[in-house]
Amino acid sequence: MVKNIFVFLLLFLSVASSSESGVLSFRAKQSLAAGRYAKAYTQLEKALLATRKESDLLAEGRVLIAMAQIRTQSLDFVLADSLLSVVRQDALDTASIVAWVQAKMMLLNAQEKYDKTLKIAKTVSEDMLDESPDILQGYFWSEQALALIALKKSQEARSIYKKAKKELSEDKSSYDLIQARAAHLEKRFSQADSLYAEAAAKAIEENNTYISASILFYRAQIALKQQRISDAKDYLKRSAQAFELMGLPNNQKRSERLIP
Repeated sequence: MVKNIFVFLLLFLSVASSSESGVLSFRAKQSLAAGRYAKAYTQLEKALLATRKESDLLAEGRVLIAMAQIRTQSLDFVLADSLLSVVRQDALDTASIVAWVQAKMMLLNAQEKYDKTLKIAKTVSEDMLDESPDILQGYFWSEQALALIALKKSQEARSIYKKAKKELSEDKSSYDLIQARAAHLEKRFSQADSLYAEAAAKAIEENNTYISASILFYRAQIALKQQRISDAKDYLKRSAQAFELMGLPNNQKRSERLIP
């Protein structure tokens, strides 16, 4: 989701806002806010070089995490994993370690490796989470809850969702999307579709273009299951167009491949 990338950039900017890498990261944040993913990634690549010139391993790690998040969202899982693997965790502060783990959980969930998601989540203690920004805690709990739902551990997931909801109170579209994804994974298709519609309305209000386009893709999957072919075509064409305009060709092609 867009805003969880912002978490890492804000962490970075809090340390190095006047440095060259800080300025470049700030520009990347602005590009992400405008839905220009390709431009944001290019700016982060420049920021990464700047952190190395500045010999700042903490800032380098945070930029790599942000880059990995973008690669995960753009369905480039191999590169996302590669970026996370070169982060020097011994140079990270507590919040950045949690950010790294959350980014890894997001990547594993995207690859449907849910057991591994839960395994790596156990490396983060409650004390570590307490030292992290609320919104980062919210995304951490969200990824854990989704993995539990996918593994049919719904009862255990409910308490985790409550933690996520508390921490994501300022990011309503993301939390609503998580709820919709849970219903979708549990094959409660009609309820999931209604939840997606609610999340979409909030995403549009928040100008969260990535979530809006992702919801169209997920609603298309449900429409295909329910034999609503006309709706599915509409959702898929619109999501493909939105992803194309964001500079996310893999997401665009994923939508186009499903068009009946």
